[in-house]
Amino acid sequence: MSLTAEEIRLVVAELQVLVGSRTRRIYQQDRFTLLLRTQGPTLCLSCHPRASRLLLVHQLPERVPARDFCILCRRRLEGRIVSGLSQPGGDRCARISFRGEPELSLVAELTGRHANLLLLEGETVLGSLLPNRSQKRSLEPGRPY
Repeated sequence: MSLTAEEIRLVVAELQVLVGSRTRRIYQQDRFTLLLRTQGPTLCLSCHPRASRLLLVHQLPERVPARDFCILCRRRLEGRIVSGLSQPGGDRCARISFRGEPELSLVAELTGRHANLLLLEGETVLGSLLPNRSQKRSLEPGRPY
């Protein structure tokens, strides 16, 4: 079961504790899930088709070897400070912004079977955890978000 827009709003409010934290390491738990380890708690971002979610974890679960998207996020986000968390337009997504140049953000689209994680530079897609499954819009690298 996926989160509703209202539940995501409440979770984003709780996640404000991450603002100002430096991203130490990014892990891949499974093919649907990334873990962002910060100076404080670890943020779990999952785009599992049956249970997309966003939550804080205090113990790191078992991990799998990093895949391309995780490696991209490590290169671009490790060492950056979380500058904000928001829920753009009240939709079923959360945006995590990071300080620095260029402006980078990680967007968790928590929309059930079409859930995905996207790394953006400004409003341009740099990569996604899962292949684009949307027929309405193209979310491939280099395309506008």
